[in-house]
Amino acid sequence: MTAAPSEAPDAVPEGAEPKCIAGRYDVLAALGRGGMGGAYRVRDRTTGEGLALKRLTEPGRVGMVVELFEREFHTLTQLAHPRIVRAFDYGFDSAPDGDHAYYTMELLDGGDLRKLAPLPWQEVCAVAYDACSALSLLHSRRLVHKDLTPRNIRRTADGTAKLIDFGLLDTFGPSNVVAGTPPYVAPELMNKVSLDARCDLFSLGATLYFALTGRVAFHVSRFDRLRDAWRGIPISPRKLVPEIPEVLDQLVVSLLRIDVGSRPRSAAEVMDRVAPLLTEPPDESLAVTGAYLTAPQQVARDDMLMRMRKQVIRSVRGRGGGFMVVGEPGTGRSRALDTFVLEAKLMGAATARAGASDGASGPLGALRALVAQIHQATRVTSLAVAGADERIWSLLFGEANGPDASLLDIARPGHLRAHVQEALRAWLLGIASKQLVTLAVNDFELIDEPSAALLATLSLDAPGHRLAYGLSVRRDSLEQPTAALTVLQENAHRLDLEPLTEPQVRKLLSGVFGEVPYLDGLSRQLHQLSLGRPRECMALAQHLVDTGVISYEAGTFRLPATVDPSRLPADFDGTVQAQVAELPAHGRVLGRLLSLSVIDRLTRAQLIHATGLSPAQIDQGIEALRRVQAVAGGPQGYRICHPAMAALFRKSIDAAELPSLHDQLAAAYRLNEEG
Repeated sequence: MTAAPSEAPDAVPEGAEPKCIAGRYDVLAALGRGGMGGAYRVRDRTTGEGLALKRLTEPGRVGMVVELFEREFHTLTQLAHPRIVRAFDYGFDSAPDGDHAYYTMELLDGGDLRKLAPLPWQEVCAVAYDACSALSLLHSRRLVHKDLTPRNIRRTADGTAKLIDFGLLDTFGPSNVVAGTPPYVAPELMNKVSLDARCDLFSLGATLYFALTGRVAFHVSRFDRLRDAWRGIPISPRKLVPEIPEVLDQLVVSLLRIDVGSRPRSAAEVMDRVAPLLTEPPDESLAVTGAYLTAPQQVARDDMLMRMRKQVIRSVRGRGGGFMVVGEPGTGRSRALDTFVLEAKLMGAATARAGASDGASGPLGALRALVAQIHQATRVTSLAVAGADERIWSLLFGEANGPDASLLDIARPGHLRAHVQEALRAWLLGIASKQLVTLAVNDFELIDEPSAALLATLSLDAPGHRLAYGLSVRRDSLEQPTAALTVLQENAHRLDLEPLTEPQVRKLLSGVFGEVPYLDGLSRQLHQLSLGRPRECMALAQHLVDTGVISYEAGTFRLPATVDPSRLPADFDGTVQAQVAELPAHGRVLGRLLSLSVIDRLTRAQLIHATGLSPAQIDQGIEALRRVQAVAGGPQGYRICHPAMAALFRKSIDAAELPSLHDQLAAAYRLNEEG
């Protein structure tokens, strides 16, 4: 199945494709079709934003095809990289023939290489550099894409290339499944031998050949004819396009060698060979240091994850409930909620998440964030439930009428707290009587008291509704619990997170670096420094990568035999301060602005309007903040992840900078009001 481009395709033929998906996404164009389903250009009715959407043709919520589709979405949520397409939401579209799984992702509006080829060799070099940066992340985790083709490299309007379609993603090692697009399939796949990074590099060579010449290197359309095609030698790209530099020609030819040992060894090597040919300096954030060390797995949390999954399943069946994840800072409470939200999305839930930063944004701050997200996810149902009760409609929409009614601020002056809480409770339960609703709240003890009180009340209602909730709580907050926490302790399942043992830290690091020499010693050292807290352990590992103590060479990480203690910060705060200090200018600008914002989140459009930065600069800044796990969000807006990070950014602001930053925020708020 193809992932979604966004070149200007033909409008959707009348009656041939869905006109609206999940009551929320208006279909503007069909972008492509594959064996499993279709890809569409859509407009989100709730935000007005353009997105790409993939939807399965066959209905159903279970089965092999749905599992593969879920796996692809899950994979994209785990791969945070500026040259890999970002996925946002997963759900099910109800149709007369049943429920169809879908997920949304960023819209890439520059076309794919299949339609753009042939391209000038200078542009192909930039594409190669971008693609190899994405591949380096996959290969560092011992993963192969297996379907790298011109169709699966797409560009943004500014020419940036991104890797898409991870439906065939596999691990290094033996493979018995032959799949992909014949002209781009590596010989190792056909021969069913062990796969490694060089499998993708062969496909990259075939893709670059096509991008340069507009012709395939091997003219085959069936797998059974590949071996005959490989007996011949493709015409040199330079013979077809004489202006191609000889060094680029030689690189492409070397990538296409049938003998795996004769190819370049790694994506990093290809980047090194391409870099001198680039017309502009390469983006420093793409340098292959093995960055983007987001842990690909949770360690020692299997029992917790199983209990979360069972709770979501029970809630689907109308037996709702929830849990509190209890632990010290850095033990993985936020990550646990991430997993809970993902599990709920895969069940087709309308999900919403809030935290301390929302609670600090004013009265009913956490509830405002949750209500806005649930309304966006369930617009049709939300309007129907509200319309059945005049007090709810008045609270949420005022005098507005029809499907275009806009959500009002539930905390506006003159509203009695009890009235607001009861109306919102009825609205949420009304939606949860029709579909699965999932609420997740991080740092529950820090949100505003009215929001906490309503969530505590909902824990009493949940058992009779399709309502699941998950909360993260600091352990010390339960020593003298608030009234809301007392209620939740009686109704929610408690899941305690303990620090990782040394063997568990080793397992965590092996998932990032692989089974490489000196892993035992590094694990021992980072376990001692982090006190077994996963977040701190990963931050220390990232620091070692950023400072060059750990390097990425020839497709693998190189760890030192021992790490000089002077090369490590004394504590976690020192690690975070070092990461923030190393942020590029755009990242620091956005971090400071977001740390001062008093509204839930700022959208990309607001950030562009407020700062005067270009869209590309905003995206680069956001990705830099994501890398140090400072920011969260998507199309609906961005926010600083937790109060400690916001405080660190605010501390870095000089007094002379404050007036200018507040002026920028005022401009962002005005744009929101005008929109």
